[in-house]
Amino acid sequence: MKNFLKTSFKGLALATAIGACTSAFALQAPTFNKTASAAPANKAEFTMNIGHVAGSEHPVNIALKQFKENVEKRSDGKLAVNVYDSGSLGGELEMMEQMNLGTLESSVIMSGSFWERYDTAANVSLLPFLFETLEGARKAWNGEFGQKFAKEIIEPNGAYVLSYWESGYRHLSTKDKPIVKPEDMQGIKFRTSENDMKVQMFKAFDANVVMLPFSELFTALQQGTVSGQENPAANILASSLYEVQKYLSLTGHMYDNCVFGVNKNWFDKLPQDLQAIVKEEADKARTLDLQLSDESKFINGLKDKGMIVNEVDKEAFRAKVKPIWDKFAKDHGSEWIDLALKSQK
Repeated sequence: MKNFLKTSFKGLALATAIGACTSAFALQAPTFNKTASAAPANKAEFTMNIGHVAGSEHPVNIALKQFKENVEKRSDGKLAVNVYDSGSLGGELEMMEQMNLGTLESSVIMSGSFWERYDTAANVSLLPFLFETLEGARKAWNGEFGQKFAKEIIEPNGAYVLSYWESGYRHLSTKDKPIVKPEDMQGIKFRTSENDMKVQMFKAFDANVVMLPFSELFTALQQGTVSGQENPAANILASSLYEVQKYLSLTGHMYDNCVFGVNKNWFDKLPQDLQAIVKEEADKARTLDLQLSDESKFINGLKDKGMIVNEVDKEAFRAKVKPIWDKFAKDHGSEWIDLALKSQK
């Protein structure tokens, strides 16, 4: 496969939360202090450390375990792979920066929108209700739309895309009441990540929003700092957010991809046979990740944990976000949106 390989938040009283985010996202070189089951040190000529924030039972981590096993076996131990889950190497922005700079060989970043800090056009990945079906979303990211995203947004900043995986559709969860229509969100303080598109969306829904790293979300919900959040069902289940949230409202407001990336300089120095193995196994791991990413299974798992799941008035939500589409087209042209829609067919 190919090497898929300023916006202000005016009007939001978020100084305290933003300050916390700034501290949490401070960059640092990773410390690999876990015992990794890599190939014997006397055989490994190259080492590929991979970090991500998903839990140990998340499809991403399971797929990475397969990647590790197959790469080490096919390379006869010449390439050792170490996988670090649950944010043990830092948050998303930390690992993305480390990968781009080369202090971390690889990472699976749970949304292409994190490249917003380099190019705000990356926020097309989270344009609300852009990807209407799961099949269409996967097709777009694995096709011409994903190629353009890799070439124009990710590669210029230090990384190649090995393959695009899946975080899934993002839904709202709350502690005190279900969300059925946008008006139900008024007065609820929602947590979101540091992303302008998400902030625009919450503003369009007249909701309060606080930006916090995912690693702080459970505690923030537990302590009442926030009472709602938005994430794919897999994340909600794997991170036990059902323990501090009662309602899951199936808004499906954004489709989130995952970027399995690798530092360009490190990858370019690999022998061609090892490059081929890495790319082929990344593609196989993508297939496994997509097979495991069965949203209905995760939603049923949340029901089993006691969450109350409800449908929403999607047309009412879509009407509220039309100005966001118009603003994106004005700022970046219509090409990104047109290509995303075309690539889904």
